[in-house]
This record gives sequence, C-alpha cells and structure tokens, in this order.
Amino acid sequence: MAEECSHECSSCGVSGCGDRTAEAGPSTLAPNKRSNVKHVIGVVSGKGGVGKSLVTSLLASEMNKRGHKVAILDADITGPSIPKSFGVDARLTGDADGINPAASASGIKLMSVNLMLPEGDMPVAWRGPVVTGAIKQFWQEVNWGDVDYMFVDMPPGTSDVFLTVFQSLPVDGIVTVSAPQELVAMIVGCVTPPIIIAGAIGLSQADRVLLIQASLVMSAVCTIIQLYPVNKYFGSGLPVIMGISFAYVPTLLAIGGQFDLPTILGAEIVGGCVAILFGIFVKQIRKLFLPLITGTVIFTIGLSLYPTAVKYMAGGVGSAEFGGLKNWTVALVTLAVVVLLQNFGKGVLKLGAILWGMIVGYVLALCLGMVDFSAVVPAGWFQLAAPMHFGIKFEISACISLAVVYIINAVQTIGDLSSTTMGGMDRMPTDKELSGGIVAQGVVSIAGALFGGLPAATYSQNVGIVTVNRVINTAVFAFASLVLLVSGLVPKLSAVLTTIPQAVIGGATISVFATITMTGIRMITSDHFTMRSSAVVGLSVALGVGITQVSGSLQGPGFPVWVNTVFGSSPIVVTAIMAIILNLALPKDKK
Repeated sequence: MAEECSHECSSCGVSGCGDRTAEAGPSTLAPNKRSNVKHVIGVVSGKGGVGKSLVTSLLASEMNKRGHKVAILDADITGPSIPKSFGVDARLTGDADGINPAASASGIKLMSVNLMLPEGDMPVAWRGPVVTGAIKQFWQEVNWGDVDYMFVDMPPGTSDVFLTVFQSLPVDGIVTVSAPQELVAMIVGCVTPPIIIAGAIGLSQADRVLLIQASLVMSAVCTIIQLYPVNKYFGSGLPVIMGISFAYVPTLLAIGGQFDLPTILGAEIVGGCVAILFGIFVKQIRKLFLPLITGTVIFTIGLSLYPTAVKYMAGGVGSAEFGGLKNWTVALVTLAVVVLLQNFGKGVLKLGAILWGMIVGYVLALCLGMVDFSAVVPAGWFQLAAPMHFGIKFEISACISLAVVYIINAVQTIGDLSSTTMGGMDRMPTDKELSGGIVAQGVVSIAGALFGGLPAATYSQNVGIVTVNRVINTAVFAFASLVLLVSGLVPKLSAVLTTIPQAVIGGATISVFATITMTGIRMITSDHFTMRSSAVVGLSVALGVGITQVSGSLQGPGFPVWVNTVFGSSPIVVTAIMAIILNLALPKDKK
C-alpha cells in the first residue's frame, strides 16, 4: 500500500496495490420473486416506423414454436403495437405478489401499458423519467414466472430511456432492426429514367434490358467510389447515394429523338469531361451559379418533364389504347397511393411511397391484363454488360446541350454534399470533398457511357434520410449499392422491370417531377425574392420554355441546323444561359 493513500482507488495511479477495490458498475434490478427469467433479449431500432415491434413479435412467436417459454416486455410505451400483434385486449389483473401478465392464444406472456389503460389505443404522452420508471416496474413488479426468453421491445432511438433500461435489466443480447432506406430511395431513380429513354428512342426489348442493367451497375459503382475514394482527387468519402438523375431526362429525350442512343452516350462522355473540369476548378466556377440561377434551371427541368409524365399516364404515345380509361385508372390509382403515403405514411412506407405506389399500380395493371411477360422468359440469369455494345457517336450540338446539364448537376451536387454533411455530420464539406465528389461523378459517367449506362448524380432524397436518422456509416450505403450491383448483373430482373406499364410509370413519376419543380422554387426564394429576381427567373423561363414549345422557331433562314439542336430541343440550355447573363447584367439589389 502506498505510504500516503487517499483511499480514492478510481483516481489512483499506483499499480499492483493489494488494497485496491473493484469499481462498482451499474447494477441490474432484481426481478419479481415469482419470476425466473433465463435470457433477456433487447430489440432496438435507430428510428421509428421500421418494423421493430413486428420483429419482436415474430421472434417471440418463433421461439414459442420451438417449445420455449417466452415473454414480451413492451418498453415502447407510446404505441399499442405488441398487444395488437397478438390480438390481446384483456385488462391486466394482480395479486399480493404483483401484476399478472396477459397471455396470447399461444401462451406468450405480455406486459404492456396499453393493457392497463381504460382503452387500449389511448395515446400515452409520458416523458423520459416516467417511462423509465414504468419499465422498471414491469420488470420488478410483474409475476413473470418461468421464462426461457424475454424479448424487450425498446423505444426507438438512443434516448436516456434506452440507456437506463439496458443498465437496469440483465440484457444478454440485442437485435437491431433497420430498414434499407437508402436502397428504397435508389430503386425508382435508377430504373425509371432508362425505361423512359429506352421507350422514347425505340430500343429493342433485349437492348432495353441491357440499358437498365448498365444503369443499375454504374449507379452502384459510382456510389461505392464516392464512399471509398480511390485517392484524394477521386471520390468524396461522404455518405451519399448516386443514381440516374431525372434532371438529364429532358435533354436525353431531345437528343435521342433527333439522333440515337450512341449520340447520347457520346454526349455523356463530353459531359463527364466537363464535370471533371468543374470539379477541379470548383472554387472559382461555383461563384457564377447562385441559388437564384440554379433554382431557375431546376424549376425549368421540372416543368419540361410534365408532358412526359402525362404521355405515360395516358399509356404512352403510339399505344393502341393511348388516352384510354384503363390507362388513366391505373395512373391515377398509382398517383393516389404515392400521395397518401407521402403525406400520411411513416418510416419506410413514407420514404418508399413512389415504389409502393408503383407496386400497387403494377398489381392493378396485372389484373386488367396490361402486363406482358413475353420478354421475361428468354432473359438469362447472369450477364455482364459488354463494352461498346451500343456504340459511341459525337455530335457537337448534342455534346453542348448535355454539357450544360452536367454543369447544373455539378452545382446541385455541391448542395447535396453540403446538406449531407450539415445534417449528418454537423459541418460543411471541405473543398477536397466537393472536388473529389464532382470529379468522381464525371469519371464514372465517362466509363458508364462505354457500357451503356446513363448519367449518374447525387440523390437529394438521401440528404433527407441522413438528416433524419443521422446514419453515416458507409457500410449501410455500401450494402445498398451492392444490392443494386447484383441486380444489374441479372437480366431476368431487368426484363421484369421492362414489363411495368407506362401508365404506372407516369402515375408515379409525375409526383417526382412536381418535387423537382418545387425544389427549384424553394431555391429561387431562399433569399429575398425581389423585382430583380423576378426578372431573372421570368425572362429565363419564358425564353427557355417558350422556344421549345414552338416547333421550328430556330430553324428558319440564316440559322444553322445545330442551333435548333442546342437551343431549341430542350429548355435547359437557353434558361441557364439567360439566367447567368441576366444575373450579371441587371443592377444588384441595394441591401
């Protein structure tokens, strides 16, 4: 023992002292005297709405089927999920030794606050200390009897209640429940644009499958590179999801309508080079693209996509039943499901509203005889995308048109990366992260074009997911991208996706296009909206949209053919150029 001992062992630096006492850790609570619980398993989730209570019920039912004595302690105080899962609504009883738990028809013991209320579905608005006290009472004052496995349905998140319970109960293990939110957010965006482009340019069924495969694979590869940078110049290293962007669709449709898919892929290579240059000089160039300009262009992109969605809702141009009642019924049912889930759904239902809407629309279309599976049978189970299958062509006018869209998407990437780091990491991205993210986007676009993949961009939906659940573990995003990668190597799956009726796609995507439009409006009005702002936005959109709506307006005497391709086929180029010129030329607002 040291000559001068303070008897404060926790702060003593002397090793090998024989009088050192073990530090007391948090002690677990003793159960009720009529309880003999052998194993306690906690079931947790990072957020609500991911099916945690359902998993708890399924685990308990499975262990019960295997002959074990099972109980559930419902620590998720705020909802009646557990009692409802087992159809139990009887009020609890008690005796001198404590509270007697309820039991399901199969003998699973249940303890839930909802079984103690006058009405089982009454809302419970207790705060942390009260909730913690109630859960401790469930453990100490309930006559559990002999229990082999007790599953504790924990409150979602990582609150003080969560921590206190796991310090107080002798937990043997934890089951974590999560939903593949990032994967759900990727699905529609990765699949729908190639389906739209393939239909517009008249690709054969086999080539449609290849286009979807290539888009899935390149989206996955681009995401992985963003997560795990190759070097300090290639990849952001941030938790982002990449996929085929709807922002490119208007220009891709215009190029495909006038030329063909090889021309689209050639323009994509040039656009990728432009993105790389933008990423290298991002600090100098980004000053030209204020939210007013970027918002104006995004607003125009949304507007220009509406006719495409309506044509699809009507059944697709060239369809024998174009504009028919069946097409509109399927489209409107799909849209209704999307709107309802977006506004009233929770968790995965809300996040995947577009996907679930498409599933419901697809089932309805199947019942109406609108789905053709003839292309699925001959499709194989595994196939690698062959380089240069579609070929590459370079048309200057097409390259210029798509290059402008790449610049706008690079600006949007800056916003997405900034929002991701602010929402999930409480900081702004570094210049190196911004530059690496945009450069990687450009390089993958070039490589993707060689295999038939369409342009990829960051997913703004992912920003909302990261901000809400603050999950920034790259393994989660890597898993989602690997699922897409595997899916892209299975032609059978891609063939199934080509059977989705155009009415279903139209009903689902019109809400996406509306969101793009409103995103532009939010960016435009993010700063003070003045008469100057009104002039920049109004004139830019008027010329951009107006010229494209008047066929042949740039094809008269004196105009070279390329002028109409660059400025008359898609409103984005004219809108972007006009917004930049007007923003530089008009006098600044006085502050």
